[in-house]
Amino acid sequence: MKIIKRHIRYFKKKYHPILRTVPYDLRSEAWLRIASSNKYRFVYVRIPKAANSTIARTLAKHAYPNEQRLALDYTGRIAKKLFGNLGDLRYYSQQNVLKKFFVFSFFRNPFTRVLSAYLDKLQSEKNNKEYQWIANEMGFPDTKSMNFSDFITYLENGNLYKNAHWAPQVNLCPFSFDKLHFIGKVENIEEDLSLVINKIFGEKSYNGFIMINHNKQSANSRINDYYSEKLIKRVYKLYNKDISHLKYKFPC
Repeated sequence: MKIIKRHIRYFKKKYHPILRTVPYDLRSEAWLRIASSNKYRFVYVRIPKAANSTIARTLAKHAYPNEQRLALDYTGRIAKKLFGNLGDLRYYSQQNVLKKFFVFSFFRNPFTRVLSAYLDKLQSEKNNKEYQWIANEMGFPDTKSMNFSDFITYLENGNLYKNAHWAPQVNLCPFSFDKLHFIGKVENIEEDLSLVINKIFGEKSYNGFIMINHNKQSANSRINDYYSEKLIKRVYKLYNKDISHLKYKFPC
């Protein structure tokens, strides 16, 4: 019975109709990153490396004001588990979800997002062993031996969709951008998040967001230390859909 249930869950994650536009390798990740609430009628598409822990915890603070565990939820993991996922919606078409729920997401400048992924996953003491397979594939002794240009080469070698933390945001979001009810920007998080909270929980409900510094890499302030003119062009080519759809440019 457990094996059958496991296969059913796998089938749902890989072949759910709402995920039909998501690349096959990313569908399990996309499934897990749909935060839904039947009570408050919203669907939040969580994008990794786009303040999703901060946003999830802020949503949870407003939805569950008496949840004591949130006070010590420094990573946002508890907050994320308080919400449902795609399967909890029990709808199998984007049209129905968009009709019955407030669907939104937050996005980040691709230039800073991919740098943040590199610093977090390949350069931090906490994560570099977990991502040793990238170093092995690229012929390096460890991930810390890989510079940012090496990482971009890895992505260019057919690995752009291997991990949700650096996959293009347009591919992680199963809903087309023009269908989303609200598109927030990490660069404007406080104003945009206040609009979302007041929309979901009622006017004047917003009482501030909870910034989570867990795994924060400060990529915004370090961007000029890692990018050359050549790297800007290479990253632009990799993330051209994100850049054009979200109207981003290289940070000055």
